[in-house]
Parts: sequence; structure tokens; C-alpha cells
Amino acid sequence: MPLCSITGQGMSGNWKTPLKGPSCFALCDDHVIHSYHLPPTLQTAEETGTQQSQSLKDATERFEKELLVDALKTCRGNMRRAARALQTTERIFGYKVKKYNIDARHYR
Repeated sequence: MPLCSITGQGMSGNWKTPLKGPSCFALCDDHVIHSYHLPPTLQTAEETGTQQSQSLKDATERFEKELLVDALKTCRGNMRRAARALQTTERIFGYKVKKYNIDARHYR
């Protein structure tokens, strides 16, 4: 598992006190520091002002639709290649495209 770091001068949780030297380290697989790599006090929506205003179902559907559209853009509207890129079957991909009323021809 690679070590991702933010080095140099950073800011602490209260954003007023600078941290010295290599200040923030997080173990991650994708070279991106996610919120779950941060201390618990920085992970709360209340602390960061990013409270959810939508349900889990709505957020999941929005994310799923974004994945479908991104795959179609990348594959230039080719549903077979887009399904393969998302590691799913053409049939499931087709159901999802229909569910979200996505026109694959729009991305050719």
C-alpha cells in the first residue's frame, strides 16, 4: 500500500496554526487523500459545513447515472464497450441506461 503525503507547510484543523514539516500522511491505494484518511474531527459534515441534503437512494442514483454517462462519453456512445469498462453486462448496462432515460446516441 503506497504512502500518500502532503508535505511542507500546511494548516491545522482550526486553519490558523501552521503545521511544520511533513504534516499530513495517509495510507491510500489510489494516490488520493479521502475524508476517511483525515482525523475524525475533520470528517464530520457539521465541522466542514457539507451536510447531506439528499437521501442515500438519491445520492446513489445520481452517482450511478454519472458513472453511466462518463462511460458512454469515454466509449463514444458504444454501449457494449461502456458496459465492459464498468465491468458489467450489456444487459444490466442497458437496463440502467433505460432507467435513467439516457440516450446513448447523444454521446457518439
